[in-house]
Amino acid sequence: LIFAACFNGSSHPIGWVASHRLHHSYSDKPGDISSPHGGGFWWSHLRWLWQTDRPDRTRWCPDLDRPSYRFWEIASGPVVALSFLFGLLFDPVAWLWLGPVRLVWVLHAQCSINSISHMGRSSRFGDYSQNVTWLTPFILGIGENWHFNHHRAPGQARIGRGPQIDLGWCAIRVLQCFRLCGARPKEN
Repeated sequence: LIFAACFNGSSHPIGWVASHRLHHSYSDKPGDISSPHGGGFWWSHLRWLWQTDRPDRTRWCPDLDRPSYRFWEIASGPVVALSFLFGLLFDPVAWLWLGPVRLVWVLHAQCSINSISHMGRSSRFGDYSQNVTWLTPFILGIGENWHFNHHRAPGQARIGRGPQIDLGWCAIRVLQCFRLCGARPKEN
């Protein structure tokens, strides 16, 4: 799974987890590195990725300071390069769609979670996270369009409620069938 995340340009787990935990600690308040309420839509969509200091990993994810995770700090760059060149195995058109177009699509899908899902009104929980129902047909975030649910129960693997389609949860269930998930995620 980490390889697949790196292949799609999501960086390495230590960096991602540190940023995610920091975001949840200060969600839409001063200190949240990716909130649109501190820097606007484009800040939360892309700019924070390149224009902020990286969160302190010793504070935000000391549990990931192990060789198996540190390996991906080194390997993530070559894996992204491999993913970019992967389409060349087929032809130039495949390279275009499997390389740059795919990476840009995935980048904007991931970034939409921060920008679009945090542009709502303040909730009774004190942040601006929201469920974005109209994103469901686009399968942008594999269930992350239910971002408000994620902020209410960040430790839950399933973030869709009731009839809400949660493809991330479906993927976890499939991985469980093949015994590729070590721990059974808690249902809501």
